[in-house]
Amino acid sequence: EMDSDAEATEQTIQDLKVASDPLYMPDPDPNKIPVNRNLTRKAGYLNIRNKTGLVSSTWERQYFFTQGGNLMSQSRGDVAGGLVMDIDNCSVMAVDSEDRRFCFQITAFDGK
Repeated sequence: EMDSDAEATEQTIQDLKVASDPLYMPDPDPNKIPVNRNLTRKAGYLNIRNKTGLVSSTWERQYFFTQGGNLMSQSRGDVAGGLVMDIDNCSVMAVDSEDRRFCFQITAFDGK
């Protein structure tokens, strides 16, 4: 009788394993996720360079999001975001940085 109980328990465990295998989905590798360039809204953390002097600068991690053609920023603890710049008529280009990867620069047509 103990053998049949043990076998039934073992069978139940195997059935649960088989049933749960398709449900487990590990987090995808972020480097292999394709970028959807058709999104009208984007949000996330960026490192922004703040110039502290004539030659020196520091990097600060800040939360940014787009809303209605505007680039907005929201600091931790703030209830709402603030306008950084109107990005409807801006250009974006990749730039090289000695200490960061994937850097870009947003330039408005008025040069700001």
